[in-house]
Order: sequence, then structure tokens, then C-alpha cells
Amino acid sequence: MPRLLRCPTARSIASLAVLVTTSVSLAGCSASPEPAVPHPTPAASRTPQAMTAAEFSERLAAYERKHDLRVRVDAIDTGDDHHLGFRATEAVPLDMRALTASVLVLADASDDELAASPAAFEATAGTGASATLLDAVAAALQTSAPEAQQTLVTWLGGDDALRRRADALLGPSSAGPSARSFATLLDDAVYGETLAPERRGTLRNILLNSAGSPATAAGTDAPWEVAGVSDRSQAGTLVEVSTLEVPYRASGDAPPVVLALVVTGAAGQRAASRAAEEVSTLVTHALPPTR
Repeated sequence: MPRLLRCPTARSIASLAVLVTTSVSLAGCSASPEPAVPHPTPAASRTPQAMTAAEFSERLAAYERKHDLRVRVDAIDTGDDHHLGFRATEAVPLDMRALTASVLVLADASDDELAASPAAFEATAGTGASATLLDAVAAALQTSAPEAQQTLVTWLGGDDALRRRADALLGPSSAGPSARSFATLLDDAVYGETLAPERRGTLRNILLNSAGSPATAAGTDAPWEVAGVSDRSQAGTLVEVSTLEVPYRASGDAPPVVLALVVTGAAGQRAASRAAEEVSTLVTHALPPTR
């Protein structure tokens, strides 16, 4: 499926300099007899200064030491499949049940099944959502509703069936999945072959209408459009898995980034969110949109 990339209006620093110079000249009261020649602005200064992978790791290690917490990150540049990681393959304590179950349901269910009421949907009646399987997917991803998540698990055949299928997607690990496995799961679901083209679009639209990655979004510069899902079910712990795109940019110029970040051991949820903001800021500087 073509990647729908959008982009903000580019800043025109050189044009502003020319405009100011012209205004001074027309005013006829410049201190010099001729308008100053504007100095060309290097292209690199128009975007965040890119950092190396080593600098990225050093910054995160320093942040961990300062705030006494632990961070695991994997960012995928979908243009070349390059991974920018920090403790990316370490196990994490949360399994992103909503994301994993939703991807499996979207992969397995027919259009008729998605539009119909699943047998276990009575459990989610209190959410006020329309009684369809697709509504359960949206509720699980957008609000982390436990009843909706259980509806998906039941439809898939129960907890044991979900665990087996999750191991196939995320990789079996007694200690839990990793940031890299979460990033790969979302990358394959939205931009790869795990889902059919129309289902990729369905998943991304649901994620775009979710408030699921507020810390990631808060840490990015204005050009980035963030769509994702999060888990904050344990105190001082945060998992966010997101797609980051540059709106209105021509296809191929700035490929999307898929980011999975995990924060553990934080003093509280606010501290975990601040750490996630720091991570997303560093990622968008290490993988700038005009590369």
C-alpha cells in the first residue's frame, strides 16, 4: 500500500532575509549606502541537528542515570529498514495485548465478521460502542478498554491461543517481548505484509483517532504526525508504539518512522511520560524528516 505521507509548508529563511533587505533599501534610511547581501543559510540549520547512533545512546544512558529509570527503544526508518535502537532487544514487562490481538483479528476476520456482533460482545456493552467486532478493535486500541480486549481474545480462541499467536508475531520469550518486536509488529502491520492493504489502512485510521501516544507526540516537532497505542497499566511503566509521518511530504522524500519505546522504573507516570518525550525528541533528531 502506498505510504500516505504529508508535509508542512517548508520554512523559507532565505526568502525572509531577501524581504527584509528589500524593505530597508526602499526605506532609503539604511546606515550603509547599499543593502547588505544576505548570507545563505545552510540547509542543515533548517531542521533539527541530526545526531549519530552513538550520540543517541549516550544521551539516553545519561538520562537513565539522571532520573534512575530504564529505557528501551527501537525506531525503524521504513525507507531503508534501518533500526535505531537502545536496549532494543531487552525483554519488557508489558505485552501490548490490545495491539497484538487487534492485528490478529484484522488479519483473520472477514469483512462480514468485522461488521457482525461477536459472540462475547455482551461483555463490552457497558462501553456504549456499537456491537461489532471492528468496534471492539477500535475500543481496544483507542481506549485500552479491558472488556474490548477480552472480546478480541475470546474471538481468537482464548488466552492460550492468543499467546501462541503472539509468540509467532513477537518471538517467544519467557521474559517477555522487546521494543524491537513491538516496532516490527506495527511496521509489518501498517507498512508490510501482515495485513491486506485495506486492513493496513483500517488499522492506521484507528490509531490516528487514538489518544494512545501522547508522550511520543509531545516530544516531536510540529511536522510529525503521530498515530499509535500505549499501555500504562503498571505504575512507573509506559509502553508506546507509534508511526511517525511527515504530513504532505512527497512520497519517498521522508519515509515514516515506526517507534516503540518502553520506560520502566520511573518514579511515577509523569516521570515515565517525560522520559518518553525525551526519547521521541531524540529519535526525530536522529532521523530528521528532511534526510
